[in-house]
Amino acid sequence: MNENTTKTIIYLLMVLGALLVMAGVGLALLTDIYLDNGVDGVWLIAGLIATGLFLLLPTKLLLTVQLMQKNDARRIHKQARLATRKPKVDASRTQHINQKENYHDQL
Repeated sequence: MNENTTKTIIYLLMVLGALLVMAGVGLALLTDIYLDNGVDGVWLIAGLIATGLFLLLPTKLLLTVQLMQKNDARRIHKQARLATRKPKVDASRTQHINQKENYHDQL
């Protein structure tokens, strides 16, 4: 599997996890399933929310990897930019060096 396929699968798992959490919360808030079905209703709601949260876990890994890749690319770009930049030479310093060379030549 290439990187794009992996990202797509992780995004789908994230969306599915969010939908499951919303379904569980919706069942808990908008219906009386926990009262009508008793313990089985509570287990259903808890199972939906827990499964949704479990499916949301890979998103943290994906976000961390993406941030690390962006920071690496930014660092490499900055290093390349610094490597190609010419050092600035101070004119008075160059003049001072030339005067020293002339003085040594005269001796």
